[in-house]
Amino acid sequence: MIIKNLIQVQVLVVDDLPANLLIAMGLLARYGLRADTAASGREAIELVKRNNYDIIFMDHIMPEMDGVETTAAIRALEMNNEESGKNVKRTPIIAITANDLPGMGEYYLKQGFDDYLSKPINPEALDEVINKWLSKQPVIINKQVSNEKPLPSSSHISNSPLLIDIEAQRFDILNHYLVSFTSVPETDWRTKFDSAYFERFTALIKSLITAETPAVLREQADLLAEAGRNGDARKIKETLPVFCEALKKWRERKQKTAGDERKIEDKIPDEILPRLKKAILAGETVTAETAIGELGKTALTPAGRELYFNLYALMLEGNTEKIMEVIKEAGHD
Repeated sequence: MIIKNLIQVQVLVVDDLPANLLIAMGLLARYGLRADTAASGREAIELVKRNNYDIIFMDHIMPEMDGVETTAAIRALEMNNEESGKNVKRTPIIAITANDLPGMGEYYLKQGFDDYLSKPINPEALDEVINKWLSKQPVIINKQVSNEKPLPSSSHISNSPLLIDIEAQRFDILNHYLVSFTSVPETDWRTKFDSAYFERFTALIKSLITAETPAVLREQADLLAEAGRNGDARKIKETLPVFCEALKKWRERKQKTAGDERKIEDKIPDEILPRLKKAILAGETVTAETAIGELGKTALTPAGRELYFNLYALMLEGNTEKIMEVIKEAGHD
């Protein structure tokens, strides 16, 4: 399923939510694709000026400069380059949206996009987009160009461990929301949680419910989805911890019943926590946040994820004293 020969294809993923960027990168890695990431429209435009991307995945709703505005700016750059006599190609731009309503496909085409994917990303839909827009890209085999290597089929992806990984990644995103809604002071809710934030939350809650989900979890999910649609942060704060705990226990039972024997070594790179400690002592907030972000990418077992989300929550609170205590407890004095 992993097509390592495609690693020279240049991909850009644009989303203001770090967890969404991580999920997109994880999905693309299954094809052997590596991606640059941008956390804003302006950042994406600067990257487009410096790189020739073969495909761009663009979040629709972002603060300051949304996906439609960013796409318009990229199309303007392409037009200017063409008028200057430069040999430029039209880069396929794929909208990523939670608004999967009738007529949205036509809307995105009119806005300058070439295609769209609904959030949360379905692996079969991504497979279709990858095959549609990258199947004609040359793949590199022993330093020679060939167009004969096929991309993976939908059946290979849908029957792979990727679906299990996506479920785990969605649960990670849910934990990010849990940390945010419980750690951010109520006085900051209006500035921290805009309509797009609630929209993403609602889409995520819906994606977590399947035909086999117990009725009690379905009821809690319905309450959370309604609160998300209404932008009711207080209701989410009250209901989300209970839902997360119940969902966690159900997933654990389900995995045990299914005999999930995937074993991932619970090893955190030795330098991350010392680097985090050093950054905290030096008052270097950005460096500390970067270290915690790296921990989120490398800590894959339940114990590692618990450590990551604990540090993530403390960082949001600005509780550096407690962060130092947690680092010490983790064995890094």
